[in-house]
Amino acid sequence: MCIKKSNDESALKMLKLLLKDLSNERGATAVEYAIMTSLIAAVIVGAVTSFGLKVRSLFEPLMGAF
Repeated sequence: MCIKKSNDESALKMLKLLLKDLSNERGATAVEYAIMTSLIAAVIVGAVTSFGLKVRSLFEPLMGAF
């Protein structure tokens, strides 16, 4: 009977710890920042690629002259 009580107590402690971790919002904030950072990076890559293609089309006639 003592073993059963010990298992119940440890299960209750684990449940309390799990609920405490679920209520912690620090992890959610880190995920939100990671998503924002990845979206900003995607926008930067798109802008640099577009700009690079436009610059390339400007200099292609000059490359043919040499």
